[in-house]
Amino acid sequence: MLICCGRKELDLINRTIQLNRGKFMSLFNFGNEEDVSYSTPQELFDSNKNRKIKSLYDYQSSIIDKYMKNIEEKDVVLELPTGSGKTLVGMLIGDYLRSERNYKVLYLCPTNQLVYQVSLLASNEYGINATAFVGPKKNYTLEDKNNYEFSRSIAVSSYSSFFNSNPYFCDPDIIIFDDSHSANDLISSNWSVKISRITHNELYNNLIELSREYISESIYDLCVDDIGFAIKDVDKIPNISFLNIKSIFKEMIEDYIDKNIDNYDKLDFKFAWGQIKENLSACNTFITTDHILIKPFISPTKIFAPFLNSKQRIYMSATIGKSGELERAFGIRKTIKIYDEKFQTLTMGRKFFLFPALLFEKEEIKVFMDELVDYVPRSLMMVKDKKTEKMFIEHFEDRGKKTYNAQDLEKLKEEFVKQERAIAVISNRPDGINFPNDECRLLILTELQDNTDAQEFFISHRMGSSVLFSELMKIKMMQAVGRCTREYTDYAIVCIIGEKFSRYVLESKNLDSFIPELHAELNFSKQQFLGNSKKSVEEIMSMIKIFLDNREKWDEVERYIQNEAKKIASKVSINSDINKILEKSAQHEVGFHNCLWIENYEEAIVEADKIIELLGKDEQLKGYLGFWYYLSAYAHFCNSNKTKANVQLKKASENTLSVKWFTKLIETSSNEETEEIVNIVSNIENKIVDELLKTDKNSILRELDNIESSITQGGRIFEDALTNLGTWLGYKTYNYEDTGSPDPIWIINSNTCIVTESKIYEGDPEIILRHIRETSTHEQYIKNNKQKLELFSDSDIIVVFISNANTFKDKKTKELTPDIYYVSQERLILWSNQAILVLKEITKAFSGSQDYLWQEKTTKMLKDSKLTPNNIKNFFTQEKIRTLDY
Repeated sequence: MLICCGRKELDLINRTIQLNRGKFMSLFNFGNEEDVSYSTPQELFDSNKNRKIKSLYDYQSSIIDKYMKNIEEKDVVLELPTGSGKTLVGMLIGDYLRSERNYKVLYLCPTNQLVYQVSLLASNEYGINATAFVGPKKNYTLEDKNNYEFSRSIAVSSYSSFFNSNPYFCDPDIIIFDDSHSANDLISSNWSVKISRITHNELYNNLIELSREYISESIYDLCVDDIGFAIKDVDKIPNISFLNIKSIFKEMIEDYIDKNIDNYDKLDFKFAWGQIKENLSACNTFITTDHILIKPFISPTKIFAPFLNSKQRIYMSATIGKSGELERAFGIRKTIKIYDEKFQTLTMGRKFFLFPALLFEKEEIKVFMDELVDYVPRSLMMVKDKKTEKMFIEHFEDRGKKTYNAQDLEKLKEEFVKQERAIAVISNRPDGINFPNDECRLLILTELQDNTDAQEFFISHRMGSSVLFSELMKIKMMQAVGRCTREYTDYAIVCIIGEKFSRYVLESKNLDSFIPELHAELNFSKQQFLGNSKKSVEEIMSMIKIFLDNREKWDEVERYIQNEAKKIASKVSINSDINKILEKSAQHEVGFHNCLWIENYEEAIVEADKIIELLGKDEQLKGYLGFWYYLSAYAHFCNSNKTKANVQLKKASENTLSVKWFTKLIETSSNEETEEIVNIVSNIENKIVDELLKTDKNSILRELDNIESSITQGGRIFEDALTNLGTWLGYKTYNYEDTGSPDPIWIINSNTCIVTESKIYEGDPEIILRHIRETSTHEQYIKNNKQKLELFSDSDIIVVFISNANTFKDKKTKELTPDIYYVSQERLILWSNQAILVLKEITKAFSGSQDYLWQEKTTKMLKDSKLTPNNIKNFFTQEKIRTLDY
C-alpha cells in the first residue's frame, strides 16, 4: 500500500482515486449520475461493480440493519472489534447517506497515515468515492473541495483538522468518527493548554510562584527542584482559589505570548489558549512536576458549531466503554449503542500470551526476548516513548536485524512484511498499525500505553477514583494486544515484558472484566507462567514452536480455551452496577460542564445534585463522589451561596483521602500528612498485588512471619528482614553490598531518608569505635547518591545505629561518636511485631487493586497504629546514641 505525506503525493492519491472512479473517461457532463435510489446500504453495496470485496459478513450486515432502525438519531455508536471490518461498515453507511440524502459526509481518522489508508481502501477495495484531506487548507484543491461540498465524495480527514479554531469542514451533515475509543486526547487538545517546564521554562516558573499559596508544599518543592523531573506527581489549584489569581494568571500568559510572538516553538499552546482564555473559570488548572495543564473537565463541544450543527454523528469503536467514556470524551449526553452480541464473548484470532517478567530475572528476560525475535521472521514491538524506541532499535540493529519505526512503516510497510529478519519498534501508537495473517506473528509489549494526562492522574491518585478510568485502561489494553490478530483465523504471540503491565493484565479483578475468550486465553497463559513448576526458557520456546508451527498439536489447547471461555461466559455479567452508575452519571457531568462554560450556575447545581445522588449509591465511588461534592461547592460559590459551598466542601473532605485543601477552603485544620499516607497505601497495595501474582495470601502471611522471626537474629538475615519490612510498610528500601555502603536505607519521602548501620554482637555486646566510624560515613554516602535515591538536595538524612549493645566499649568511643540516633534491637523487635500484625490485617482485608474502601480502611489502620511516615520518623529519632553509657 502506498502511504505518502507531501502535497504532490496527496494529489497523486486523490487522482488515483478519481481514475478508479472513471472520472476522466468522458468529456461530457450528463447531469446527476446518482439518480438511482437504494433502500439500504446493503443494496447500494450489491449494485457497486467497482468493489473488490465480494460480500458483507453477516455481522456487518446485522450492524447496518440495526443502524437503519436508528438512522434519525443524533448520536449513534457502532461497535465492531479490531479486524472485523468496521471501516467498511462506516464507509458504506456514509456512502448511502451521501448518495441517497445528498449529505456532506466527513470521515475522521486519528492520524494522517490512517487518512491515506482509509481513502485508498475505500476507492481500491470498496469502490466508494472518498477524498483525502490533509495538511493546510490552502493546499486543498478546488476539485477535491467541490467533490465534498456537492456530495460527490466522502471527505476523509483527521480529528485535528476538524477540532481546531478554524476548520475547513465547518458544516458537515454527517460526521463519522473512526477509532472513537481513542479520541479523547485528540478532542480535548483543542481546549487544553500545556505549559512545559522545559519548553516554556520562564512562564512555568512564574506561574508556579504565583500558585504557590494554593498547592501542596511537597508539589511546590518538586516543581522547583531538579529531582522533580524524575518523580511524577500532580496537584490542582482549587477553582475557588483560582478566581483570586485568574486575572494575573491570564495576564502572565498573554504577556508571554506577546513576548514570543515570532518564536513558534514556544507558542505551541497559542491556539488552544485562544479557545479557553475567556472561560478560565470553567477550566481546571493542574500543577505537575514537569508541566501545567489548563483545561475543562469535559470538552465543550456543544459550543463548537461544526460538531453541534451536524445532522448526525456516528462513532465507530472497537470497544465501547461501559462507564460513559465516549460521552465524556465527546461532550455528548446520550448515545444509541449498536453492537453484535457474539463479539461480547469472542475475540478476533488466537493469542498466546507470554509473561517473562513474572518468570525470569531482567537479564534472563533479555535473553528470552532475543531468542524469541530470532525465531520469527518479523516482530512488532510497542514501547512507551521515543527514548525507549531508540534504545531497542539500537539493540536489534546490533543483532543484525532490519529495523523500522512508525514513520518507516507509513511508507515501507510492504517492504517490512517481505523481510525475513526484521522488527518494527514503535512508540505510543496502539491504533492504525495492523498486521494480518503471516505479515507478523509476534507482538512484544513493554508497558501499557499510558497517555494519562494530569487531570486523569489527579482524579485517579489524589481523589482515589481510579475506578472511573478502569474501562479506559481496559480499552487501551485490548487495542494494544490486537495488532497482529486481525481476522478469525489469525494467530500471534503476544509477549508482555513489562512487569506492571503483566500485573495489570493478570490481576483477578481485571481478568473478570475482559470478554470471556480473552479471559480464557489469559487464564491459560497464567497457568503456564505462574503454575506450580517454574518453566525454563527452553520449555517456553517449545510451547511457542507448537503454537506457531504445529497447529494440530495446539488443538488440545484450543479446545481447552474454547471450553474455558464458555464457562466464563455463563458466569460473567457484561455490565457491573458501578459501570451503570457511571454511565448514567456521564450525561449529567456533560450537562454540568456545559452549564459551567456559559456561567449558568443554577442549572449546574441541579446537574451536580443528580450526579451526587447517583455516585452515593456505591461506596466504591466514594472518591469520585468527593470530587463532585467539590465541583458542586464551586458552583454554589459562583452562585454567591458561600454557606452551601462550605457544606459541600466539608462533604468533599469527608469522602476524600489525600486532598487537604478542601478543608483549607473553609478555614479548618487539615492533616498535612494524609497526602503522604495515601502514597504509602498505594505502595502497599502494589506490593500485595505483585505477591498475589506469584502466590496466595497464606504465603504472604508466612513471609511476614519470617520477617518477624528474622528481626530477632543478626548479620545479613537481620538486614534483609529490616529491608523487607520497610518495603512492606510502603517505602522504597535499599541494602547495597558495595564497600562502605550503609545497611538498610528507608526512603520515607523525597525530603526524608533513614540510613542505618546494624550491628548485632555475640557474647557480651559492646559498641566499638570501628563500627561508629563506619556509621559516621553514611550521611556523606547518601549525599553523594541523592539523585540515584530520588532525594531533594536539602533532604533530611537520619543516621541510625541499630544494635543489641546498649553500652560503649570505652570512654574514647563515646567521645568520638557523632551526633547520630540509636535504636536497640529489643525495641525494634517490639515495634516490628506490632507493624507486622497490622500488615497481616491489611493483607487479609485486601480484595483487589483500586478498592477505595480497602484504601480508606488501611489509611485508618496506619494512623491508629502509629505507622505513618511521621510516626516512623519519631520512632527512629527517639534516642541519641550519646546518651548510652560506657
